[in-house]
Amino acid sequence: MQDDFSVIAVIATYNEEDVIDACLRHLRDQGVSAYLIDDGSTDDTVRIAEAHLGRGLIGIERLPPLSPPRFALSRILARKEELCATLPASWFINHDADEFRESLWGGLDLRGALARVDALGWNAVDFEVFEIPPVGDPETAVADPGAPPPGYRPGRPCDRLQIRAWRRQPLPVDLQSTGGHEVRFDGRRVFPLPFPMRHYPVRSREHGRRKIERDRRPRFDPAERQRGWHVQYDAEERADVAAPGDVLPYDPDMARVLCVLRNRDLESAQSRIDALSASVDALDAQLQQRVATIEAQRTELGELRAKVASLRYELDAVYASRSWRWMAPLRAAFRLLGGR
Repeated sequence: MQDDFSVIAVIATYNEEDVIDACLRHLRDQGVSAYLIDDGSTDDTVRIAEAHLGRGLIGIERLPPLSPPRFALSRILARKEELCATLPASWFINHDADEFRESLWGGLDLRGALARVDALGWNAVDFEVFEIPPVGDPETAVADPGAPPPGYRPGRPCDRLQIRAWRRQPLPVDLQSTGGHEVRFDGRRVFPLPFPMRHYPVRSREHGRRKIERDRRPRFDPAERQRGWHVQYDAEERADVAAPGDVLPYDPDMARVLCVLRNRDLESAQSRIDALSASVDALDAQLQQRVATIEAQRTELGELRAKVASLRYELDAVYASRSWRWMAPLRAAFRLLGGR
């Protein structure tokens, strides 16, 4: 791995005092530096983060307050775009404080894994979300990355796309158009295997209620809600603790295997196969319908031909009858008199 290969995670925070220390420690252990953007936290998030300055954290900035106060994700993503065009790094990660990303390869930290991806010629990485809810005791802290999580839930459909790590680009990248779910730039080549990412959006029942009812829903920008953003907390059960039977056992090696199984190239090929199969099924249904129509028309044509043959037979019989010949003079006279 190149000695000068560096990775910076740009993190946006708002009232994350219970998890920001664990997040920054984890990034440092993974060989990744961090830059923090605080969106007006009212708790000790910034004070706790300041202890990491010079130890993996390279900077902290506070966004100016908005009037009226609100959470405007577009503004945060625009600032991240600017920072990722100016900060000195080989790769960047669009990061949140409650996310813990890891290498796809055991024994290799995240920095080393991204360097391997870079050397292989890819310039972006997707992530597979393993959502870690609090289980059983609602007061149990679940955000310590040093402790094995009790279990996980698969990521929600709105979190399916997570292309949030990329190689530094000569031009600014686009994060805003997708709400930060994927980075976009010309020439993007996404590594076919996603990396595992543990997500701790809710750390206890009390934390979930406070976060969703006070720190999130009332602050969402109405214009962004109309765009279909900020739907992750519309389901109330995501704010609650989980019963042991509601989660799957989590194991880091198992998580890597699941990531390998979710190969983007294979998924893309399967999607094309499914689309072609659906198209063939539709054409087959149309063909069967047309065959049925042709058979029905053939039957109707046969019946009409039989009727025509019968009528011709009867008409030939009338023409051949003596009564038809005897009535010929009378019919001619009738026509001369203007009859029909």
